[in-house]
Amino acid sequence: MKKILVLVLALAFLLPGCSAKSNLKEYDTGMGLKLYLPSGFDKFDSEDFPYAISNEDNVKLDSAKMVVFVAYEGVDGLKAQGLEYKNIKEYGEAVSGDEQIKTTAGVVGDRYIFDYDYEEFYYKVVCLQGNEGYYIVNFCCFNDSKELPSRFDEYAKAIVITPISGQLDYQTFDNGYFTIDMPYCMKEDEENIEYYTDYVDVTFDHYDSESFESIGYSCPATEKEAIEVVREYWGDTALELLNDGDMYYYIYQSEDYPDVSVLFTLKKASDGYLACKGSYYGDMTDMEMPLVVKWFKSIKVNF
Repeated sequence: MKKILVLVLALAFLLPGCSAKSNLKEYDTGMGLKLYLPSGFDKFDSEDFPYAISNEDNVKLDSAKMVVFVAYEGVDGLKAQGLEYKNIKEYGEAVSGDEQIKTTAGVVGDRYIFDYDYEEFYYKVVCLQGNEGYYIVNFCCFNDSKELPSRFDEYAKAIVITPISGQLDYQTFDNGYFTIDMPYCMKEDEENIEYYTDYVDVTFDHYDSESFESIGYSCPATEKEAIEVVREYWGDTALELLNDGDMYYYIYQSEDYPDVSVLFTLKKASDGYLACKGSYYGDMTDMEMPLVVKWFKSIKVNF
């Protein structure tokens, strides 16, 4: 039975015919995703979702009331939490893994769809990939509704992702000394100017001209010269000096924590340099290293 249902849903997505948007109104989430629903939906603020819309104020019967919640997870934010998915199937399976599936779950066209009941509510969940991340669209109604669950398939099919500029899951952290662009998932320790998740953290220090003079060097003129001085002083000259454009850095293993890899670079300031360390708990692989480099390249020093 489940195989038949999956086939029917797949054909509904793939066969030509009447547009799923017929007689539906466009609702632009402002997140690179458009919903197509009947008229009468109003946006409202949600503590848990960046976009939420409901028709509850415009229909009388509870069985006709529905809410749609939209969330987004960027690839970079997922990587910062030690997570990476190859495709929408892997992501959808991770999202649906903790739910008690009511009918079926799987890839339908270019999206992953599953449904479940929770307390007095019925949910149809649609996962889509686009704009350097993944969207989760939750269609919700009372679980005794006769009509809406079947309509959710139409609404799920009609969702459209539109290209956007910028990155949805990023914010600019400003501590007064410099700014850095990183995913929202990074937690902030304002007192120590540190940003972290359970898998990666970035810390900073100020190496002024006196710091270099105290170890027998004059303050270097360029970032490359400065990082060469630091490598020589710390005895790290055997480690490969890498660069991404004009940013020079190298990676070493922490002496105090052998299972921690550290990416180190310097950013020029008015007096000396901002020392930047990105630490990852484990080997800094091809997944984490470009991520930390990307964050450090976004730094704008203002001291």
